[in-house]
Amino acid sequence: MVDDFNGDAAGGGFGERTRDGAVERFPGFLIYFGFEGGFEGLVWIVGPEEVGVADEGAFFVVVRINEPAGDALRAGADDFVGLGFEDVNALDVHADLVLAGGVDVYVGLAENDEEVAGAGVLQLAKEVYGQQHPEVATALNNVGIVLYRQGKQAEAEALEREVLAMRINTLGKDHPRVTMSLLNLAAFLQAEGKLSEAETVSRQALDGNRKAFGNEHQYVTTALNNLGCVLCLEGKLAEAEGIVREVVAVERKLLGNDHPDVATSLQNLAKILADESKIPEAETLYRQVLALRRKLLGDDHPDVAQTLDSLAGTLQDRGSFAEAESMYREALAMRKKRLGTEHPDVARSLCNLARLLRTQHKSAEAEMMLQEALATQRKLLGNDNPDVALSLEQLAGSLGDQGRLAEAEASLRECLSIRENRLPDDWLTSGARSALGENLMASKQYAEAEPLLIPGHNGLRERQAKIPAANKPRLEKAAERLMRFYEETTQPAKAAQWKQKLAELTKAAPEAKLGVKTKEK
Repeated sequence: MVDDFNGDAAGGGFGERTRDGAVERFPGFLIYFGFEGGFEGLVWIVGPEEVGVADEGAFFVVVRINEPAGDALRAGADDFVGLGFEDVNALDVHADLVLAGGVDVYVGLAENDEEVAGAGVLQLAKEVYGQQHPEVATALNNVGIVLYRQGKQAEAEALEREVLAMRINTLGKDHPRVTMSLLNLAAFLQAEGKLSEAETVSRQALDGNRKAFGNEHQYVTTALNNLGCVLCLEGKLAEAEGIVREVVAVERKLLGNDHPDVATSLQNLAKILADESKIPEAETLYRQVLALRRKLLGDDHPDVAQTLDSLAGTLQDRGSFAEAESMYREALAMRKKRLGTEHPDVARSLCNLARLLRTQHKSAEAEMMLQEALATQRKLLGNDNPDVALSLEQLAGSLGDQGRLAEAEASLRECLSIRENRLPDDWLTSGARSALGENLMASKQYAEAEPLLIPGHNGLRERQAKIPAANKPRLEKAAERLMRFYEETTQPAKAAQWKQKLAELTKAAPEAKLGVKTKEK
């Protein structure tokens, strides 16, 4: 099941766990391929991380053979060509993929993951089982995961709804795989920004898992974790904190204190505490997680880098810039070593470090890092991804710091366009409107600035409960921009009104001032 979302100092999601994957790998579906010698195998789709391959753009189909048949598989490799396969090889895959009985496992590299998912495995499953069968639902689920990983969340949502209906029809509404579909559907809804619906579906999944497994079970903690993630994104931080504390307590009882999943849940709790402005408590917890992950995973594991990034962000929030920079740079070096230079997590590290460099007035170095991050994100994620929008916004700030207003304007316009398309009701979109308005005001384009500044401020005000603590000053900044706009356009009465509103905001939210006003999340 889709368990949770990778997050760091610049992200809104939770850390990934070790025990579950979105792709349903077992029982899979039995298909006779007609290979020479004849055999049947379990087939399922996996992502590259599950077979130890760094290329995030690749997908694989794994075939579990029920009898040793290496030569037969190679002899029948031509049968895969029509299904989109580039090659069929025996590989030394992750131990978790070898399910039982010492059977051989083979991996086929797909030339195009969508072709394999849609035209290949799904087609074979329906031919074997018919249109309505639990194993067809499994195949459909895996196609949905591929679509989700391609950024096609709406298509993934539609397919998962079909899976959910099929499973209810063939297995009954209380079957664990129905709950799995609810978890996946909630994750897809969350990725689309449909947070209220995602919360409802997450609660249904949690209820289903509690009913099936009781309160102290790993499936229940997974559902709790996912619900906590949605609540955090909705700004319901107190409830999210309580839920994640429950996760930590149950996992410690089930797994012990020294377990990677416990470390991940503690990391998630620390993130919520930071969003609640409980900075000292968050920092203490991040340091505990860092020590635990180093102990369990070694000094150069990607999860260690994630905690370094998160801790650095908390240190930056309280003004410890030197220590924060050191940790950001350590995390960046670690990720480049383990993941290569072209990886989304490397791009996030570059953005986080650039954000800090801007606060230290090192705008040229920050720009260089942001350009590198942006190039990687465009290549791996596409031009309309929210992470691209975030980098564009930060790049615009760096360009503006250097007086390059026209270039900054272009970046902000692209950022706003992406967010209006992908995140139309998000506070980040309102923030981009306000920032673009300020840019236009700086270049004396007053007629274009006001229609952006006003809805930018109003959108932030309407969504202020959903704005993370470190970004709360954005609302004050939006009001301050409007005050300056009316001062510069010699409208003293309106300027006085906005000065009063700014004073009220500053008085009402002193806890939002964490020492850094440029924090991006």
